[in-house]
Amino acid sequence: MERDKTDPVDTAAILELLIQGNSYEMPINDHVFDEIKEVVRRIDRYTKESTALKNRIHVYLDELYPQFEKRGSSLIDTKSGKEFLMILPDPKKLKIMGSEELIILFKEHGYRLKPAYAKKFIERARQMLIPKKTIIKSKIDTLRELIEQYILLEKFIIRSELVLKSLLSHFHFTENILALRGIGVVTLGRIIAYLNNPFRFENGGKAAQFAGLTPSKSSSGISEKREKISRMGHKALRSVMIQLAQRLISTTAYFTAFYNRLVIEKGKDINLAVTATAHKILRVLIRMMHSGEVFKPPTAKDLDVANSRIHRFTKEKKIAYQKMRKARSGTQNMLETYLTRV
Repeated sequence: MERDKTDPVDTAAILELLIQGNSYEMPINDHVFDEIKEVVRRIDRYTKESTALKNRIHVYLDELYPQFEKRGSSLIDTKSGKEFLMILPDPKKLKIMGSEELIILFKEHGYRLKPAYAKKFIERARQMLIPKKTIIKSKIDTLRELIEQYILLEKFIIRSELVLKSLLSHFHFTENILALRGIGVVTLGRIIAYLNNPFRFENGGKAAQFAGLTPSKSSSGISEKREKISRMGHKALRSVMIQLAQRLISTTAYFTAFYNRLVIEKGKDINLAVTATAHKILRVLIRMMHSGEVFKPPTAKDLDVANSRIHRFTKEKKIAYQKMRKARSGTQNMLETYLTRV
């Protein structure tokens, strides 16, 4: 009766279902799930906005400080780089500065720059090609505003993550699931929010079907197409599970061995094996949510090994073994290096 749109007919139908026993246990109040969904929406929105801001910051840095920010080494992702962005020295002055002068400049703004980082910054500054534009100051002001917005969004994200962690503490399964290396508060919160309510699924198979992680195979006459996932499901949940699978395959031997077995023994495509592992992980998580038990797969021979790290059979390794053209010895070497069962 908490639902605003429930009319007497719906109420009678619900009562009839309850009398017949067609219901599921609801150990957690619906309001907790609703609040988790709201917090996850905020985090998703902040993350999207911060990514857009980060891209704009890179564009301005490429224009004002060309060649200063190295590819694969974002300034905004490091402590000293973020402090540099808070200062934003004039590009022309930076180009002729020495490392000691840069250290002093950082100190004047309340920051401490290590000599090694100062030397790197000066070496990069020497390579800059300063643009001859009359609106550099205006662009630097715009860049500074973008950086302030980005830092503010970072604070909002951290605050929202703390709220989400507090909400997740209401669940009996949270601690056990977070014990898995590779899954964090935001990932678990997103899974719960996208599932809407994990207790409405009888088992992990139905949850995987909801996420669109179930395989589909089409054939016509004598032709048979390659197996692929159905993609008929919750797109955001499927994306989160694929990303989680990539992490757990690298950190948890039980899922690494499952993935290796699909690729080595069954000859599955790498991407399809990752998707199948995501399907497996979601089934395990749903089981843990329903039972509240720790991660203890019944098929694991050694639980300590199942929770450890083992070698992952990558796409590059697969190509290398295919080039060897030695089926027996190659397979034997693979099984020795890449475990398929733990």
